[in-house]
Amino acid sequence: MNTEIERPEKLVPTGANSAALLAQSSRFIPGGVNSINRAIQPEISFVKGRGAYIWDAEGRRYIDYHAAFSPHFLGHNDPYVQDAVARVLQSGASLFGAGCTEMESRLAELICSHVPWVESLQILNTGSEATYQAIRLARAFTARDHVIVMQGGYNGWHNDVACNLMTPLSQLGPHRSPGEYPFLPISAGTYNGHPVPVAAAIATIERLLMNDGAVYRHVDILGAHLEHGLHAIVSRLGLKAVIARQGSAYCLYFMDHPPVDWHDLAGHHDFALDERMRRSLIARGVFYFPLATKQCSLSAAHTLEEVEVTLRETEAALAETLVRG
Repeated sequence: MNTEIERPEKLVPTGANSAALLAQSSRFIPGGVNSINRAIQPEISFVKGRGAYIWDAEGRRYIDYHAAFSPHFLGHNDPYVQDAVARVLQSGASLFGAGCTEMESRLAELICSHVPWVESLQILNTGSEATYQAIRLARAFTARDHVIVMQGGYNGWHNDVACNLMTPLSQLGPHRSPGEYPFLPISAGTYNGHPVPVAAAIATIERLLMNDGAVYRHVDILGAHLEHGLHAIVSRLGLKAVIARQGSAYCLYFMDHPPVDWHDLAGHHDFALDERMRRSLIARGVFYFPLATKQCSLSAAHTLEEVEVTLRETEAALAETLVRG
């Protein structure tokens, strides 16, 4: 199946406020967004997030399942994390550029204590920095240069892995190894271990540990309920579909088997139906990232009520999509 689909008619028109924000941003930022995968259709600008909800510049509220590509596991603006960040901003802490700090040590201890296979770590700001450093470390330890990169996934902005992000099969061709890039090692990061994100990270881990990790059980119960509901919906509608879920992360694939790799997914998934469903859900106040196959993410702020609303709107969106064709 060709993944280069014609985009359906927008179900949610770009509002005047969103359009104005994008136009203003585009004056100074190429394309108006600071990451190319944030350029979406419909062009919505969001202004507020709280718990499981986000609001766009027109004041419309959505149940959020995008979670900014998944980091908002506790929901938007979790009060416990917000309080921790506010405290550190008032405490006089700063990025000193020398020695270590108490918060850095506390964060490292929390991670090493609760992730059994982590013995030591370095605090960085982004996933790209982490994969970059991991590759450098692996090369130094193994004396090998080549890196295996999965197809269809994002692994960071650096040359070793910045390739093959949802590439159509017409361009990707058969399975093959990626090209090689010059390797000029350097290790630096001006803002690594900045006190605000470190404070937020500590507070997030503390929240996750509260009540013996009750937040994980809560999210898994919601995930199981959502998964069961989606199975029932596609069965009632006679759709060929499977639901893949791991904890809070899930995706509805319109194919007759769980995908095993990107070639399998790109060749069998109904991308057009997926995108029509997502746009219909957005119009109904449920925000799925409007690009086919993108992961959906529950948060600890979601409740059974929001999941039930989501299931109801999903069935309506799919039924509407099937009627329109």
